[in-house]
Amino acid sequence: MTTSQSDEAPRPNSRDRARERLRSGQLPREPPIRRLAGLSDGTEQCAVCDERIVNLLVYRVSFDDGRTLHFHARCHEAWLIERRASTDAGP
Repeated sequence: MTTSQSDEAPRPNSRDRARERLRSGQLPREPPIRRLAGLSDGTEQCAVCDERIVNLLVYRVSFDDGRTLHFHARCHEAWLIERRASTDAGP
């Protein structure tokens, strides 16, 4: 499978959405306990953009509280960037 640069690079609105969801608590600030990447089965919904992930790379990210979130590659990168920024900035 080949992904284009546009599928991998975070889009500005992806970063805005990730930032807002971090602020609201919809996305966790804590690091995951497990991260797996693979081909989507078409049933996953992205935790950042809410779009279904179909025939693309999907990140399955698990946390201590038992949650598993799914991300497009670009949305995963946006979450990582904004999570680091929010952690550096403090609560």
